[in-house]
Amino acid sequence: MKSKTPFIMLIIALFCFTSGCLSYALYTKYNLSLLFDIFVFFIAIVAHFFIMFLTAPIVQIVFKKKFDYNSNWFKLKKYENQLYAFLKVKKWKNKIVTYNKKLYSVKKHSLIDTIMLTCHAEVVHELIVVTSYLPIILGAFLGDYHILVVMSVVFSVAHVPFILVQRYNRPR
Repeated sequence: MKSKTPFIMLIIALFCFTSGCLSYALYTKYNLSLLFDIFVFFIAIVAHFFIMFLTAPIVQIVFKKKFDYNSNWFKLKKYENQLYAFLKVKKWKNKIVTYNKKLYSVKKHSLIDTIMLTCHAEVVHELIVVTSYLPIILGAFLGDYHILVVMSVVFSVAHVPFILVQRYNRPR
C-alpha cells in the first residue's frame, strides 16, 4: 500500500492556497485587516509546503544520496544519548508521521541503504529548519512580519523531532 502522506500534504497545501486566495479576494472587497492577516497566514503555510516539497529533491540531486555516515556531521555526539533519554524519543519516535515507511524497511532495503536514507532525511529536515525562515522575506512585500516570523518559528521547530528520530535511529 502506498503512503498517503504525500497526498495528504498536497491536499493541505491546495486547501491553504485556495483559502489564501479566498481571504485575499474578501480582503480586497471588504478591506478588513483581519482578512489580510488570514491571507498572510495561509500564504506562509503554502510557502512552507513549497519549501518542504522542493528540499528533498534538491538534496537528492546535490548529494545523489551519497553521504559519508561516518563523518562528524552524522556521528553520534557525546550528549545525544542523554538528550534522547531525557526527551523519551524511544517512546514517541514511531508515532510521528513518516513520508514513506517502506523506505526505512531493513527487510526491503540493505542496512547501508537504510542508513544512507536516514542521513538524507536528516539533511532534508535540517535544511527545512533553516529555509523555514525564507518566507519572512515576504514581509517586505506584505508587511505582516509578525505572522511570518511566528509561522517560520513554528515550522522550523516542527521539523526538529524528525531530525532527532533520524539521529536516534541511525546507530541502532
